[in-house]
Amino acid sequence: MSIPPQLLKSVCEPGGGRIVLVLGAGASMDPPTSLKSGARVSIDAHQRLVDDGLLSVGEVAHDWDLAELADVVWDKFGSQRELTDRLPQHDWRMAKPNLGHHEAAALLAEGAVRSVLTINYDLAQQHALVEIDDRSTMTTVVRGPEDTSSLSARTLVYLHRSCDADCEEWILRASLIADTAIQVW
Repeated sequence: MSIPPQLLKSVCEPGGGRIVLVLGAGASMDPPTSLKSGARVSIDAHQRLVDDGLLSVGEVAHDWDLAELADVVWDKFGSQRELTDRLPQHDWRMAKPNLGHHEAAALLAEGAVRSVLTINYDLAQQHALVEIDDRSTMTTVVRGPEDTSSLSARTLVYLHRSCDADCEEWILRASLIADTAIQVW
């Protein structure tokens, strides 16, 4: 595999890389992280909501769509808590980083990339940064879109917030996802 010249140029520019990595659910599905996909998490949470008598079968058209499920729960309860209480928060907090997380952390620490943006709620990427433990390259953790004043030369951004945030502030609903924007540069 050859790396496009424009990409190499961006990595090698003075002052560090001008590249941003965006990580989605697939980043945390590989072992040893081995977390479920967003669709599987949504299906499981939906089933728990139905089993607990909080939702009825058919209230959610696509039980695999976490944003849609979050919208239905919000519309019904005025809160996300009924949903977030049924999500695998412990697994997300304790997520062990995999090779991809370590590679992203190394690229960030080396300055080859400017930022890693994650739409994941799990902490595997943050744990990878701790394991690399390069204190000479201060990596800033941006906890959500309201925290853009914290952006630095090397930043890990939780675009939809992480499982460490108040669960009422997680960006789960489709309307909030559409409004989420962070200016990285």
